[in-house]
Amino acid sequence: MHLFTGLIVVVVAVVVLVLGPGDPFDRGLDLLAVGQVEGAIASFSRVSEMHPLYPYARLYLAQGYLEAGEPGRAVSVLAGVGIPFEVDLLLGRAHLALGNLALAEAKAAEALHAAILSEERAAALSLTLELAETRADHVQQVESILQLLEVLPVRFIGYEARALRTRLAEAAVFLDPVDDRDRQALFDYAIYLARVDPAGARRILLAVLPFLTGTDKHEAEFQIALITSTRLGDRRSAEGLFEGLIARGPQEMRDRSRYFAAHNLIALGRRAEAEEGFARIIEWGNAHWAGLSIYWLMRLYLHHDEAGAWRLLQGARQDLLAAADYHRALFRLFFHHFSAQDYIAALPVIDLLLNLPLDDQSHPRALFWRYRLAAALNQYDRWYLERLGNLYPLSYYALLARNRGWITGPLFTAGERRTRADLVAEASSRLRGEEKERLA
Repeated sequence: MHLFTGLIVVVVAVVVLVLGPGDPFDRGLDLLAVGQVEGAIASFSRVSEMHPLYPYARLYLAQGYLEAGEPGRAVSVLAGVGIPFEVDLLLGRAHLALGNLALAEAKAAEALHAAILSEERAAALSLTLELAETRADHVQQVESILQLLEVLPVRFIGYEARALRTRLAEAAVFLDPVDDRDRQALFDYAIYLARVDPAGARRILLAVLPFLTGTDKHEAEFQIALITSTRLGDRRSAEGLFEGLIARGPQEMRDRSRYFAAHNLIALGRRAEAEEGFARIIEWGNAHWAGLSIYWLMRLYLHHDEAGAWRLLQGARQDLLAAADYHRALFRLFFHHFSAQDYIAALPVIDLLLNLPLDDQSHPRALFWRYRLAAALNQYDRWYLERLGNLYPLSYYALLARNRGWITGPLFTAGERRTRADLVAEASSRLRGEEKERLA
């Protein structure tokens, strides 16, 4: 059976239990599962319009016709059935079998848009890949396989991924770096290939490089430098490549190259030069790379200048007070002092954290560890626990404190009781826009 059969089996199972084994829908499912397509078609055809699972009966009937080699009848059966993903996927396969490639591509695109689960995306992308192979569109084959490898369920990572990588390599052979569309697909392939074959990825990028200009050329040069440094371990060669990008690249590329060049210098044992590189980014770079750099510069300072690490973070407060990496650096410094039982040095660090605009993950963490620090100082200030329990009753740290007996009583205080709808709304507010749309 096709993938969508497993996706809706939970939906139909409850109704099937009520209908009993003599129901034609139930009988059709059993026959389709063991490959008796003609019997399944006959059973699903007997399901009346009054049946609670009538739309799914039409869906399975269309699947039966497809497996019986009658795609035209499958298309007719699906008219008016409103189950977006499954219908689009079956119609795409039916039109592909009929040779209507334009209609098949449209339905494959609609199925991909309607897909929510990774298994659904994989099924839609598999159809897109079949269409690309039918058209001998090697660029689309490469792009579809790369997307498939990203969404492939974990249980299929072994053989399935190896087979896809073989097909990917076969399709990439036909790509010409002179052609704009082919060149972009080759670039994407090289980025993926860096994970499993860095030397091969570097060869492809070097072949594409002469045909690139502007930001595309800088990006390819950066990827070559990164692969040379992190994947191939040739740190000295990578040093020269990063220096070239720092000298002539645009601002964002200079910041990014300087950041990874500093990490390359750390691997070469040249920490003082790495500190200079991170400091340059903090002083002149954009906020993203400055936030990352301050974290790593602070970690380097911890090896030889703990007071300097604290001064560094204090000085960056105004510029980076809302940056997640700045908060991460403060937590790292706090735990450095806390694990060394230097509680006096840890106190101003955690207090600074609690005066910053922390997110819903960092704030309960800071409250929890502020209480732990107070207990270590024999102060036992329960205000932090009360605030943790009131503001974040379902957070990991509140539940951990409750499990240890530090927080007792009802989960929600009388003045802050919330309905399940409130909790769902609070949780969904942390989702990205696309995830919210799918949840709705």
